[in-house]
Order: sequence, then structure tokens, then C-alpha cells
Amino acid sequence: MAYTTIDKSSTHFVQGEYSGNGATGRAINTGLDLSSGGLQIVKEWSQDGGAWFVNDSERNSGTNYLQFNGTSGGATDSNVITSLNNNGFTVGNDDDINASDDTYIHMGWKAPTSSGASGYGLTLNSYKINTTSKFGIYKYTGNGSAGAYITHGLGGTPAFALIKQFGGTTDWRVFHHKLGATHSFKLNDIQGSYNDDTMFNDTSPDSTKFYFGGSSSTNGNGNTYIAYIWCEVEGFSKFGKKSCTDPVFVYTGFKPAFVSVRADVSNTGEYIWFTDNPSQDYNPQGRCLFPANTGTSYDYGASDSVSFLSNGFYSNKGGSPFANSNANFYYWSFAKAPLVGKRRK
Repeated sequence: MAYTTIDKSSTHFVQGEYSGNGATGRAINTGLDLSSGGLQIVKEWSQDGGAWFVNDSERNSGTNYLQFNGTSGGATDSNVITSLNNNGFTVGNDDDINASDDTYIHMGWKAPTSSGASGYGLTLNSYKINTTSKFGIYKYTGNGSAGAYITHGLGGTPAFALIKQFGGTTDWRVFHHKLGATHSFKLNDIQGSYNDDTMFNDTSPDSTKFYFGGSSSTNGNGNTYIAYIWCEVEGFSKFGKKSCTDPVFVYTGFKPAFVSVRADVSNTGEYIWFTDNPSQDYNPQGRCLFPANTGTSYDYGASDSVSFLSNGFYSNKGGSPFANSNANFYYWSFAKAPLVGKRRK
């Protein structure tokens, strides 16, 4: 039984949707307190598509954004996400984030604490962590030497991480514990995993440390990076691996708010399905987004869809990413609601 330490997921993570109105300084009230630190992601769902906006508290608390769909080192824009607030976030009137009659998906993670982490070799410039949901945001400057690490302070063993240099053109590197420290994915491409010991020094993270090699993608000398690191929390988050089959059921121990899936196969890429989306809020979910591009949501239809259940997700999808013969798929997911709350004494 998936007892959890987090009864209410929305205290630490919120996924939702909104419709644009074209107004400057519009507050998107999600109920999530990001005023002390956090990560906010927004993507247009409808019309002509638009870029992914990735904003966090350690890079100017809003206006300095990165984008999943490319290698850009980021930019500053006062017309996209402009601030992280105690009840969500504020947006400007850019068409990709708040155009009248367009619709948008958002995801946010809370990280309010600024004590308990440090750097070895590299320089840890700033950070925010959440020791309950076991999520951390780390801004650091690399030293170019294998074996550098962050003492992450999360109170668990990291299972998943997204790492990006800002101010320089590098790929988004993805660490997944089921893939291991010898390989990584690139979030911004559609290929399978890459074998490169310079990413994470072929050393899996442990309950205190997250390790880096000497790659310019994760630890270039003098380059500045952002790392989003998560540990698995039973009943709240799940980072797993399963053989590609058709159909497939994945047990997570909660009803997912979203699930992001990719097979370790070239030319498939990553697919993200959302429980709460502008098209429909019931099963089966045929529409999804792709981190590697700016397109609108793509509709696979009911026959090739994902269904969100109280304890996981199911798909009878006959194409990518689930039905790749002799391959595995990897997923990351967060809870809309836990299957079972805290164990009562």
C-alpha cells in the first residue's frame, strides 16, 4: 500500500491550465506558494503553439527564462513569466503565454528552504530545497573537473534531474536513476540515451551527494548551470522504467497529474500527458505535448491514448513511446492525489 508523507500534493506541486486574456501583469492563482522559492513551467496548448517557459527562483525569480525546446542559454523578458508569488505566478501579455482566447498548461514546484546544501569542487552560488517533497533547485558554477558534487540536502537519494547551462548553448541533460549514471537523455532532442561518462562521472548519486563529470553540458570550467533534482517520494512522485508493451499499465501509487514518457529508442522523443488540460479533464487522454518542440498539443485520439487511474496510468497506444519492440521506456510523474494518505498511528 502506497502510504505517503504528503497528504495534499498541491501544497508542494500544482499542475493546471488557464485561458489567456492579453492583459499585462496578470496573476495566475494556482494556490502554490512560490514566494520563497520554486520552479514554474508554462507551455501554450492551443492555436499556433509556442515555446516552453522554464523559470525559477534562483535565476531572477521569474523574468529570466530557459526553454526546453532548444539549446539556448536563456533570455530575460518582462512580457512572459514576470514573478513567482505566494499564490502562483504572474505573466505578461506575450502571445506565447497570455494571448486572448489561447490556452496554456502550467506546472509548479515549491522549494522554500535555503539551508542544508553545499558544493565540492564546483561553486554552489544559490539554491532552494524542499525536504518534504525532496526537490531542489541549484545554481552553480562548474570547475571542469570530474568528481565535483553538490551535497544536495534533500534527505533521500536523487532519482531524476534536469540540468542546463544558462548563458551558453548546451543541451538539457536528463539524469534518470533507472537509466543510471553512465547514460543520459537530452530533453531537447528525440533520440535515445547517450553513453558519456563526462556527464555524471559514471557515479550514481547517493543520500547526500549528486556527482558531475567534466562535461561542458554539466560542469564546464567557469560556466553557470541550473540543476533541478528530485528524489522519489512514495505516493507523490515516481521515476520508473518498464518494458515497452502494448497495452501497458504502470503502477505509481497515486493518480498522476501528468506523466512524461520516452523510450530508449532513436527518433521517438518524449511525450507528456496531463490530467488537467484545456481539451478535456476525463479519460482517455489523446492529446499530449513534446518538450523538444514548440508545437501545439497533438491528438492521438481515443484509440491511442493514455488513461489516468487512481493508482497509475494505462495505455493501449500502438506507437511511440510504449510499443517499441525489445526496448524500455522511462517515465517521470507527480501526483494529482495520493492513493493512500499518511499512515495514522
